[in-house]
Amino acid sequence: MKSSVHRSIKIRVHKTRYDKTRISLQARVRMVIAYLFSQLVLWARNRQGGLLVLGSANVDESLRGYLTKYDCSSADVNPIGGISKIDLRSFLAFAKDK
Repeated sequence: MKSSVHRSIKIRVHKTRYDKTRISLQARVRMVIAYLFSQLVLWARNRQGGLLVLGSANVDESLRGYLTKYDCSSADVNPIGGISKIDLRSFLAFAKDK
């Protein structure tokens, strides 16, 4: 009787699906690392409490459904969550000139 641990499974995945999975995984890992760092900062400074994690999702992504579960849309605070990309770019150009 062979052990199932030594068996290898070969799965064919369409390249587009693989790319979407890889991108989603990167977004999720990035958010986990952000939460990890928010706790490590307090631990390194020997302080109690918790820090908030800022997200970077905007309203265009939300309206189009372009988000990954547990990515930037799951942050504690999303300062640009109600601003469209066009308005944000206009504001940044205005702020740069001032």
